[in-house]
Amino acid sequence: MRPGSARMLAAGGVAPLIALDTNILARYLLDDEPAQARAARRLLAEAKSEYWIPVTVVLELAWVLRKADAPRRLVMERLRDLLSLRNVRAQNADLVFQRCAGPRREWISPTRFISC
Repeated sequence: MRPGSARMLAAGGVAPLIALDTNILARYLLDDEPAQARAARRLLAEAKSEYWIPVTVVLELAWVLRKADAPRRLVMERLRDLLSLRNVRAQNADLVFQRCAGPRREWISPTRFISC
């Protein structure tokens, strides 16, 4: 937390917005490194912070999950579970899921389409 953030929260201010990267989210979802997975779970359970996931991180996370041999259905379930956490917000989450649910099953990135 930044200096002064606790005072801001105590005064009724807005919680800091923290950007998450793919490594934290992969550990959280894959649980392949137990110590790092526990740390990721603790971080995301922290109610005093709000977390931001850029669309590029969502796309990279889906790729990591697929490379870990997770079935497409499981990838979508895990991403939905993650993005449903009350303190997690993702850039263009609805658009990403809309594209994956569509007939062409493509992920959309800011610059191009990537097949799931």
